[in-house]
Amino acid sequence: MEGYESGKPDVGWWEEQINSGVKYRENWSSQAKWPMWQAFYRGDYHESILPKNVVFMMLRMMTPRIYFRNPGISITPKKPGPEATAVAKVMERVSNQMMIHMGVKNESKKQVQNAFFTGTGIGKFGFGAEHSPTPEVDGTYAPITRSGGKVEFTQGIMDNMPWYRTLDTANFVVPWGTDRWENTYFVAEKISRHVDDVVNDTRLSHRKEIQDRAYKRKNYHTPFAETVTNNPRETVDLWEVRDKRAGKVFIIAPTVTDKVLYFDDDELQVGNGLPYFPITFNPDNDCFWGIPDIKILEPFQREINEIKTQMMRHRRLSIVKFIATATAISEDEAAKLLDEDGPGLVRVLDINGIKNIEVAPIPDSLLKAEDRIMTDVREIMGLSRNEAGSFGEGSADRTATEVKAIREAASIREDERRDSIADAHVNMVRLMHEVIYKHWTEEQVVQVVGPDQLPVWVSFVGRELAGYKFFIKIDPDQSVSETKAIREERAQRMYGLLKDNPLVDSTKLTKYLLDNMIGVQFDDMLQPQEGTAGSQQNPMPMDQFAQMQQPGVGNA
Repeated sequence: MEGYESGKPDVGWWEEQINSGVKYRENWSSQAKWPMWQAFYRGDYHESILPKNVVFMMLRMMTPRIYFRNPGISITPKKPGPEATAVAKVMERVSNQMMIHMGVKNESKKQVQNAFFTGTGIGKFGFGAEHSPTPEVDGTYAPITRSGGKVEFTQGIMDNMPWYRTLDTANFVVPWGTDRWENTYFVAEKISRHVDDVVNDTRLSHRKEIQDRAYKRKNYHTPFAETVTNNPRETVDLWEVRDKRAGKVFIIAPTVTDKVLYFDDDELQVGNGLPYFPITFNPDNDCFWGIPDIKILEPFQREINEIKTQMMRHRRLSIVKFIATATAISEDEAAKLLDEDGPGLVRVLDINGIKNIEVAPIPDSLLKAEDRIMTDVREIMGLSRNEAGSFGEGSADRTATEVKAIREAASIREDERRDSIADAHVNMVRLMHEVIYKHWTEEQVVQVVGPDQLPVWVSFVGRELAGYKFFIKIDPDQSVSETKAIREERAQRMYGLLKDNPLVDSTKLTKYLLDNMIGVQFDDMLQPQEGTAGSQQNPMPMDQFAQMQQPGVGNA
């Protein structure tokens, strides 16, 4: 197979493919402008410019509207039957717990921001250790050095547990000419690690060459360099490559060695998929890399900066000024006149020799131009003036129906972006399920809702969940008239109306209320009796929980 020699990756061949992919990204994603756009967001403008930071404003308004504050997973079985129903309930609860454990909410915000600046936000799924390219049979434990030190120290990544992180788009590569994600035959991720961590990482081969190269570079390349006590630790760039053709994953460091540091089957490639989940809000039909929002906003940012700067200069010119003849006032008295904190009395020699100059105020055309630019920006981003945080002309006279119509129209574009995020999350959850099936070999315990609407603790291992197919959905709150907040309000009204009705089952009514409260933290408020099957002290086996799903069978 092309790219391999004697069954091993040809480092030179893959280096060419990666370099070609890097150029492809630079050409199509406007990468040369990324630092400038980030400077816009940070407010790093020249001191002579009075900016109105449209970039900051639009990103901070867009992000809260589209990322998932409490991503909730809904899972239903594709086939009927009590076993499938039981597994679906367990997987739904596990999936929601893992979404919280992996910090998907915060990573989703980072992906949205990356997509805004670079056109494409990349999320990565992993299992166990951070730098294990594929899960190990023993649970993917990160190695420990002889002295007891860690070679991995990223918070939130634990042994035998899934994790999710947002990548820097500048470290991600697809093949030259890739027009859509599904067509890519390999991906490569650049990972910069400290040299001593790489040398101590027993998962990697040929570490001695990296150590020798780092030693030579440190001691011979700059022999006369002054020693700086605060120098950062030396790093080495590794490339983690996943080849879909061979189903392999390997690590190379072509700038250091022509040897392959890691090579194995890739268990994270499931169904011709990869453990990366890109989101693109503005797709380009000819290219995988999306169009950054900020690329469209840049001309408007520059224009409004110019308008605000001109307004600043006009304001400075409009300050009251005086002209005087040479003999009308002394230098000392003139200084008092111009001093804001000067005395109230100024003595002049000739009052008729002093006149003030009236300078025209800020031109109305500049104010109108600023408003026009902001209107264009809001239209580009799909926001109304009211959604941007201000009232438009005639806002006080608008009816609730008109406001709702404006909100629904704007929600269409927001929903499109949310759908992109939801699709990425659903694909990630499917991969997470496949990995859990295989690698959760030890007993796990999770709390689910039984058929009588009471919570039940169930014990299981991964293989007991395998073999079933599910419909997976993430609620993106895309319906303007049926958001989670509205469902919560309706549930509270129903509970208030029916709680004292003797014909209504109070347990089911309480469960209905808790089900519609925002957040999975409400799911376990109803507790069964201690010591019974299905309690936390005595979890129910998976097969017994499946039998409970039969009609007429309950906790008893």
